[in-house]
Amino acid sequence: MAKLARFSNRSRLNDVTEEEMRTVIEKMVERYSGALNTAIANDELKKIVLSFPTDNESFKSIENEEMFNYLRNNKPNIVEDFVKAINADTKIVHKFDSDMVSELENELIRLGFISATNREELIFEENIGWKRSPMTKDYYLIQPAVKYYHLKKALEFVNSNEHYLNLSESAKNYITDKLDTKIRGDMTEQIVVYEMSKILPTDRYLVTKVCFKNVTDPKAGTGEYDMLIYDKESNSYWAFEIKHTTESFHKQSQHLENEHFKEIIDRNYGNRENVCVLYNGTSFKTPSDILYLNISDFVKEISRCRDVKTAIQNLTCNLPVKEMGSKSSVENSQQEGKSQKAILNSSKKKGFEYGD
Repeated sequence: MAKLARFSNRSRLNDVTEEEMRTVIEKMVERYSGALNTAIANDELKKIVLSFPTDNESFKSIENEEMFNYLRNNKPNIVEDFVKAINADTKIVHKFDSDMVSELENELIRLGFISATNREELIFEENIGWKRSPMTKDYYLIQPAVKYYHLKKALEFVNSNEHYLNLSESAKNYITDKLDTKIRGDMTEQIVVYEMSKILPTDRYLVTKVCFKNVTDPKAGTGEYDMLIYDKESNSYWAFEIKHTTESFHKQSQHLENEHFKEIIDRNYGNRENVCVLYNGTSFKTPSDILYLNISDFVKEISRCRDVKTAIQNLTCNLPVKEMGSKSSVENSQQEGKSQKAILNSSKKKGFEYGD
């Protein structure tokens, strides 16, 4: 039987047949392209129907991370899960282990078939403080057409789900909008981080996502920088939030302004050059010097310069200052409250009573 020849002589992947390898790669494409985990999605929709949210925080629980981890494909034990899925397939005779999957992943990454970007977690525990976890990888396909296909499939599943059908029209609209916004946001983030990882020279720059977790109190000090770019030569960094929206408001920069996050990052990555929200709107800066830069302009300038400091200097010279007063935040909050109240009222009128 014909064998793939890219692997080392001692690799066990050389024993795998072409048909088996094709099946494995097809499973990888499905896993890394963002296919919705319908079992988890079904459970979440069931929970929403049985106990419809009545306050701001619980209302956001629809954005279940487990459900979206399958869409973003950055689940910590993704390799172990994938090994189980491969070995459960009767068409695959040879048994796979995590080393074989990792070796195949590395080859597909080298060929540009699968994308991998860095991810770092900083965890806070009482009496210990902040500690760094080993750097890991987020795996996915940077194929907008494929991701859009899975987005459509995800929404089709939700729209036909029996639990979803028992909700009011307002609640249905809220859920589908949340799904659409969340998935498009993740897609935008993945593409930008991947592009920076490919464009910037790795001997000088480290590009990574940074997650902050508070084990003692999950509601306090938990957040993330969608992207951090560290300049090894100058021992300095830039922190970014990445949004697919064209609108700007205070909440987008809340993690960038968190002093506890800044303190631990300064300790590990040196001097902070600046913080920036990348979005699809017009570039400006706030009176407190937070930059809002257009995503396309940013990527083009980084591609041209291949130097972050020079690119940002070029993008920010004569940048207009925009006051971001509390008015927009208050209006957003009021509008969100009105939307939630309308959903609850509409649901009750339709005859559904939801628990606390």
